[in-house]
Amino acid sequence: GSYSIRVKMPDLSRLRLKTDAVFEFGVEGKDNNAVSAISMQWKLSEPTKLTLSLASGTEQTPVSKKYDIRMTDIITNGFDASSRFYTYGFDWKADSVEWWVTDPSTKARKTIKAENDASSVPVAAAYINAGAWHTSSAPKYPFEIEIDSISYTEL
Repeated sequence: GSYSIRVKMPDLSRLRLKTDAVFEFGVEGKDNNAVSAISMQWKLSEPTKLTLSLASGTEQTPVSKKYDIRMTDIITNGFDASSRFYTYGFDWKADSVEWWVTDPSTKARKTIKAENDASSVPVAAAYINAGAWHTSSAPKYPFEIEIDSISYTEL
């Protein structure tokens, strides 16, 4: 299926100390010992970067991959996840995963990364999820992650 989120990250540039907060969107699940996870992660103190990951295999023999992406290489007209809403997503098929973003200026869908190694692609059923957490002490100031929509479309 095709999974997407339209989201705007908070602008933390006014803060002296950067938070270690992370926002994640993806799918995750286990089915009879099989592992499935596909995700997109934003470290809120670095609004021009995105981390993509996937996990498959079994609990005993997991296969995982992680990719750190400079989004300014994908959207070259001043990308900043905190400057405006972007639609991010991934298409999960039996033999591939393709992560993508829609450029709000041109409305063009641009591929961020494609994983075509079928042995790395998750096969177990998974649940859609979105959430934020802190990798260190929580900051003493409020911030908001604005989510406009989350969707799933059957391919």
